[in-house]
Amino acid sequence: YMGSSIMLEVSWWFVIKCLLIAWLGFKVYKLFIREWIYIAYYWRQGFPLDDYFPLIGGFWRQISDEKKYGDCSFTPKEQVRRDPEKRIRVSTNLGNVDLMLLDPVLVDEFYKVATTHYEKERTMIANFLRVIGEGIVFQEGERWKLHRKILSSAFDFSNLRKMAPIVREVVDEHFQTMSQQPLNRIKIMNEFQKMTGDIVLRTFFGRNFSQLSLDGKPLTLFLADFLAAVALQPLKNPLSFLFGGEKSPVN
Repeated sequence: YMGSSIMLEVSWWFVIKCLLIAWLGFKVYKLFIREWIYIAYYWRQGFPLDDYFPLIGGFWRQISDEKKYGDCSFTPKEQVRRDPEKRIRVSTNLGNVDLMLLDPVLVDEFYKVATTHYEKERTMIANFLRVIGEGIVFQEGERWKLHRKILSSAFDFSNLRKMAPIVREVVDEHFQTMSQQPLNRIKIMNEFQKMTGDIVLRTFFGRNFSQLSLDGKPLTLFLADFLAAVALQPLKNPLSFLFGGEKSPVN
């Protein structure tokens, strides 16, 4: 009986080690090997890799551009400026290959079939789902069509025309404020975020929120920074690359 017990114990450890090795092998394949298979595939299609960084890939370039130039899209914009004929930008992301469509014709074709042929990457939007729920932005298939049908009336041309005075009022207010500051101290992306937020809040709630602040920032800018932090949170937690982003805590 003792011999049988030892063999059973060894067998269990052997099974556990095999499962662990298989799991690690799957993660290595998913995060590294599969990535290069995709890279080779698109290379053969005539779309060579533009940017590579292990694991976080294109997000590293965006963070770097934001810190260096104050614009997370600086690199693709510069590529288009240098090569107006460039149609697609190829980079990596969490074991996948990201294709950024630069050609308006390709963008138009993509949106014609987006809801039937493509799904949103769940890993990077998991925190958004936990914070703001599954609205139309994160829905798929029939539920997306239902949400779109419900919301479409709000964006009817007659309703959009009614919003024009609000848009003009908000833009005039912000440009008046900016005109009183030195140009080299204006962070234009922050101003655009504040203008967009003010238009949305004033349209839906009928109130001017531009004077409200939270944590020392204008309310709309605070919300924009909060959503940006939610989007980047999985990148700050290395475990999310192995176990997924759904359980990553929001700080």
